[in-house]
Amino acid sequence: MSFLGDTDLKLLITRGQLIKPYKEERVQSGSYELSLGDQYYSTGEDGKLVKFLSDKNKHIVIHPGQFALLLTEEFIEIPNDKIAFISIKASIKFSGLVNISGFHVDPGFKGHLKFSVYNAGPASIILEWQRPCFIIWFSQLTNPLSTNDLYKGVHQNQVGITVDDLNKLKGELASPGSLLQKLKKIQREIDYAKAITTIVFTIIATNLIGNFFTNKQTINTNNSTFINDSTLLEKKINRIVSKRLDSLYKGKQLPENKIR
Repeated sequence: MSFLGDTDLKLLITRGQLIKPYKEERVQSGSYELSLGDQYYSTGEDGKLVKFLSDKNKHIVIHPGQFALLLTEEFIEIPNDKIAFISIKASIKFSGLVNISGFHVDPGFKGHLKFSVYNAGPASIILEWQRPCFIIWFSQLTNPLSTNDLYKGVHQNQVGITVDDLNKLKGELASPGSLLQKLKKIQREIDYAKAITTIVFTIIATNLIGNFFTNKQTINTNNSTFINDSTLLEKKINRIVSKRLDSLYKGKQLPENKIR
């Protein structure tokens, strides 16, 4: 099994085989650069529907920990004597985008290629409509396949992202990015619970101390010292509680499901 070089690749494509539409400058080092088509689906998008790219909306953003389905702009047709191998361009892979949909195209396949990808990097990845994003290589088989052995799967003649594709990506994501967000939310809820607990115990302590001094005042009606001490202490604790409440509600971001 050998791979087609630039000369053979250009010759076959110009004859109307392998790739449509064809741009000669996309032939690079024995491979062809495929561009991003006008349909995509991302688990980070609202609405959970297929999105469309155009001149007014050229970019797709894949956030860390998110999956996406991408479609090539080109229509691919693999002859019975060839097999193809596919990948993502290295410049995009270095950002953390991983192809999880497979790495070859069977003899006899016809249609737009569909890439299932995952952003394993630390930052969002931006892709642009009609820009080169993928790479395809063609290899010559030692013997052509018979008609019965050619590809006849569910992706034959595919032109877009289907409902079945979306259903496969349903459910809650367990990606590192989503888990980090959940941990941050739990931490905020714990901090909030600690603050509420502190306030409750402070109020209880205030009431207990107030009751203690009230009893003292009843017993020592002729001693003004206890009355003054009780008043000053209660005012001081009340100021502490008020400051704590102000700090809690104004200085911190409370969790979404906060206690009212």
